[in-house]
Amino acid sequence: MFKIGVMVESFRKGLDGGLKAAAEVGADGVQIYATSGETHF
Repeated sequence: MFKIGVMVESFRKGLDGGLKAAAEVGADGVQIYATSGETHF
């Protein structure tokens, strides 16, 4: 069986909201842009 991952930013809910949305749709994994936005340090 294939695992399904999502881009957190595609939900347009910020980092926390995107992670929650990914869990709600049953995603097996997530990918986050770490070059800009909330996750960039």
